[in-house]
Amino acid sequence: MDVTERRRAEETIREQAGQLLQLSARLAQIAESERADFARMLHDTVGQNLTGLSFQLHALLNGLPPAADLKARERILDCISMVSDMADAARELGDIMRPSVLDDHGLEAAIREYGDSFAARTGLALRHRVAQPAGPRLPRGAEVAIFRIVQEALTNVARHAKATEVVISLDEIPGRFRLEVADNGAGFDPAAPPGGGERRPFGILLMQRRAEAVGGSCRVESRPGFGTRVIVEVPR
Repeated sequence: MDVTERRRAEETIREQAGQLLQLSARLAQIAESERADFARMLHDTVGQNLTGLSFQLHALLNGLPPAADLKARERILDCISMVSDMADAARELGDIMRPSVLDDHGLEAAIREYGDSFAARTGLALRHRVAQPAGPRLPRGAEVAIFRIVQEALTNVARHAKATEVVISLDEIPGRFRLEVADNGAGFDPAAPPGGGERRPFGILLMQRRAEAVGGSCRVESRPGFGTRVIVEVPR
């Protein structure tokens, strides 16, 4: 009876784990759809309106008579500068929510572009070892999952690693895509409970769930003083 009850309990746990994984995948799809809608709104509505406003301000500036007040010209120029800054911010926010390069040019280009932007923002040295795929692109869901894992891994590096260099590798091996994000930072003990300045486990769990949702796997290798590696494998 004890063995039977234990088997039933194990089967129930497996079923619930499968349901949670399906739910996680569905929630990720919904979140990505909302991100894409928001990014499209920023581009199609906010971005275009800001572009139109910039044209109008330039026309207003060019239409001022030669004897117009110098302060009026300076104020219009200030407005043009602010509109330009807002347009750049909207474009950057849209790319963070849903990078157009991912849809248009694929995972490799998106990783390179995001990595370069990350290096420029943080001052960290970043190297790419991103191989061009030999076959067709990965399914859209798998590309999005890998890209989001790269974002999360780099965010962890910037916040916690105290690193000076990051290397992003993306290789195609028989039947699988393999991503690795490695830093030379302080490292940590993945098995230790979080505390003090250690990075929280939620980010690791989120990366693992993203990989599992597309049939892949994610593991984190780290030791105090020896940096951290995030390794993701996704079936081809």
